[in-house]
Amino acid sequence: MVKLYVIAVYDVSVERVQEVCNLLKKYLHWKQRSVFEGELKESQIISLERELKNIIDPNYDQIILFIFRDKKYVKKRIIGQKEDLEHTDNIIIM
Repeated sequence: MVKLYVIAVYDVSVERVQEVCNLLKKYLHWKQRSVFEGELKESQIISLERELKNIIDPNYDQIILFIFRDKKYVKKRIIGQKEDLEHTDNIIIM
């Protein structure tokens, strides 16, 4: 059971924001406004994509899933207010 590291960002109509946010919270950790991250199995990613497609308007909304084979390949730099590092303790922060 290999887990992949996923970063999800979204830009959706205001009437769908809460529903998209609540769905993403079921799968990933909320990092800031429209950004989520965490580890998921491929089957979970497929389920998440299917559920998101049922919520969004594909002619207006956009959700991007950045999927990495391993979170050790993610390099994160934070400018400004530092985030809660509870779920990112194994990511190098410069």
